[in-house]
Formats: sequence, structure tokens, C-alpha cells
Amino acid sequence: FVGAHRALTRVADLLTRETAHLRYLHEWGKVTAHYHLNRAQRLEFGAGVRRTGFEWQTVTRVIDTVDNKTVSRVLTESPAGGPVVVAETDAAFVHDTTAWGPTGPVMGQRLRVEIQPAFGRLSFADVLVDARRYFMPVRPVTFAMRVEHVGRYGPDADDQRLTPLVVGLQTRVRGYDLRTFMADECGRTA
Repeated sequence: FVGAHRALTRVADLLTRETAHLRYLHEWGKVTAHYHLNRAQRLEFGAGVRRTGFEWQTVTRVIDTVDNKTVSRVLTESPAGGPVVVAETDAAFVHDTTAWGPTGPVMGQRLRVEIQPAFGRLSFADVLVDARRYFMPVRPVTFAMRVEHVGRYGPDADDQRLTPLVVGLQTRVRGYDLRTFMADECGRTA
């Protein structure tokens, strides 16, 4: 699998741009439980099943370069291989002594150590270590420090059918989502 590809073809005044993206289609069910050791520490457990399907989504756009207008746009979808079904489990230790202000933590610390093994057609384990420290030297200024490790280990950890691990998604960086950096926000208008 390759995540995306693009091709350009020019015939006279017509430019054909074909862009293909590999789509991941996730369906899952999961149960979770938390066991509080005290006010600051807890254990978390979970188990579930995930089915990941794949399909290629291809957009073919023909552009008249003289008028700079789109002549046609065609969207096609095609299968990209059989789905992958895995049983997932997870266990985590969480230590959290943060004090929250109006927009987020202002003092304290948080530690999360988590392992998520998966079994089935693929065998791997995702590991997360996330340590944060918040301190307020002068009110209302808060400084935050964060050290994080995200990794995938095991015999099938490098399988291209797995969703890539990306640290910068909205689940990792508060305030950002998939539309944060649109092309027109970066000075591009095409």
C-alpha cells in the first residue's frame, strides 16, 4: 500500500490531475473499566474488536488552462484489499494531580503509561508514555512541559495496512483539527 499518489497529464490546453488516497474505514466495539487506587492514581483496562477496511478514492479533474476552469471532476472508489480484523486489549496506569483553570491545567502533573496489544490477522502492540508538568511561577502565567513516546512494536508493527501513528492529530495537540492547516490558510488558493 502507498497512502496517496498524484499524476498530471497535459494535452493541448487541458490538464488532467488524478489524485488517489487510501481510505481507512474503522469499525469497532470496546468495553472499558477504571479502577481508582486513590484520588490521583487509577488503572484503566479495555478490550474490544476492530475491523479496518481499505478503499482507494480517486479524483480525476480536467482543467482548461486557458480559462482556468474545471471542465470535469470524477470521483471513483475501489477496494484496496481485504479487511483486517483484530482483537484489542489495553491497560494503563494514570497519575494525575493537575489543578484546572478556565482553559486547561495550570499546576500539577500527569503521567500515563499505556500498552495496547492487538491479536488476530496482525499481531502488534502500541505503547504510549505521556508525562506532563504544569507550573505557575507568577499568576496567571503557566508553563507546561511534555515528554511523550508513541510507538508500535511486534511482528506486524510495520504492516502498511495499519493506520500510521501521527503525533500531530487533534487527539494529541489541543486546538488543532484536520481543517486547521487548509491550503488557503497557507497562502495557496489552488
